Amino acid sequence: MPALPAHMFLLYFASMSALTPPVAVAAYAAAPLANANPFGIAAMAVRFALAAFIVPFAFVYGQGLLMVGPVWQVAVDFGSAAFGVVLLALAVEGGRDYGRSPPARLLLAGAGLCFIVPSLWSLGVGLILGLISLGLDRASRSRAMPRVRPDHLSSE
Repeated sequence: MPALPAHMFLLYFASMSALTPPVAVAAYAAAPLANANPFGIAAMAVRFALAAFIVPFAFVYGQGLLMVGPVWQVAVDFGSAAFGVVLLALAVEGGRDYGRSPPARLLLAGAGLCFIVPSLWSLGVGLILGLISLGLDRASRSRAMPRVRPDHLSSE
């Protein structure tokens, strides 16, 4: 492994230690202000920052996130990693209009992980998983909410 990704990997995880228990310095600082349990705050912070724990692995697999390589490779790595983080956030937290069914969210998490690892094969698998997840979510919503035809639109 080249030196730059290895050092950035370690630096990134060292800075993320402020979120994770048992260190969770940020959670211990926030607990008195929120009048809450520091471990509960740390658990919620880890849940919100779950995608941030996966990004350093993209440093190792594709150095475009570190601005190493040709411009097109840097753009592809940034775009796929950003899209992967959005998909992971939707999988963990769900959305108002998307991500309600558990199988769809699980497939969405897999798609997000595939988009973070920058290779053509993983991008293709991530795209297929994302489309299957979209189909499952739409199917579960259509079963849950039957269509009702308004009376004022009916033609007589």
